[in-house]
Amino acid sequence: MLLEAGHEFDEHNKDGETPLLLGASNGNLELDRLLLGAGAAVDGPDTSVHTPLHRASKQGCLDTVRLHLDAGADIHRESLHAPLTPVGFANYYRVKNTGQDEVAAYLASKGAIDPFNGPEVDWSGVRGQAQVEAVEATLGRVHPVPYVRGMAGGDQVTVFRTRFLAQKYLFQLLFTTDLALVTGYELAVCLLSTWPMHKAALEQATYRWPLDVLFHWAGEAVAGRGFAHGEVVDATSAREAGLTVPTKLEQWLVCNHASFELARERRLGAAPMLLLVPHLLKTPLKPGKQARERADKKYELLWNPPAARTGRNSLVVPQCFDAPWLGDNFLRPKG
Repeated sequence: MLLEAGHEFDEHNKDGETPLLLGASNGNLELDRLLLGAGAAVDGPDTSVHTPLHRASKQGCLDTVRLHLDAGADIHRESLHAPLTPVGFANYYRVKNTGQDEVAAYLASKGAIDPFNGPEVDWSGVRGQAQVEAVEATLGRVHPVPYVRGMAGGDQVTVFRTRFLAQKYLFQLLFTTDLALVTGYELAVCLLSTWPMHKAALEQATYRWPLDVLFHWAGEAVAGRGFAHGEVVDATSAREAGLTVPTKLEQWLVCNHASFELARERRLGAAPMLLLVPHLLKTPLKPGKQARERADKKYELLWNPPAARTGRNSLVVPQCFDAPWLGDNFLRPKG
């Protein structure tokens, strides 16, 4: 009756919950079937903290899980509150013993992974193996599914993702792993822990631009453009290439980092890695001495593996906190 009266089935309450999400949370199979049949977004908005599939998996509602997967739900999407996929939620909440074991087994049979809490990955034979293992040894688990793009001239660049802790705040790190085969170094950028990196979000330039920018500069490096600690890079070339870069991010500072050097010590064969940091202040950064001094200060800030919350079943989940300086919404996805 509400649908017939013209109510929006993708509207959300003050907590960001849509009717479909609430239906999945309560195991209301008929309501979810009705909403999906009427065209409700199976995963909700791109910036939803949880999807209906997350909630159904958490509650152990196997029939609801099947319904949402059949409707095209993203089986690999991570929650923005804690980096758990649907199978991760089923595993974490199996202590409730309300069907989570069956849900976890079913999701696993469909190819689901729990990237930051599942079995450790054997990186043998992976392009950039030493780099990935160095990052894991220093900052923690690396997501096993990379982003790969071809470059001009036939070269290929691979980007992996991990999470790290800096002064109690959790971030994501996107880093290349095979750029050093051509340049002698790798490149990296940081994101909020809550920045959506799932399939639907990356189809939009609004959320994809950090990855686009990293690949763009990797392509410039392959083409012969050098990057060095203390250098100031502007976003002009990225915009000229048609990329969407927030207007306030005109300058980026290239930094070496103590955590990257520590990673190289822990894994023989890992290449130097340079971090591209957006300059967020209104006053432009002057190339030369000022930029080098700023880069030197950033070098000294040692990062750590994520702080963790451990459940009764010993499953460890990284804690997520927003960094206070990211209140400026030019970096934060809307929603």
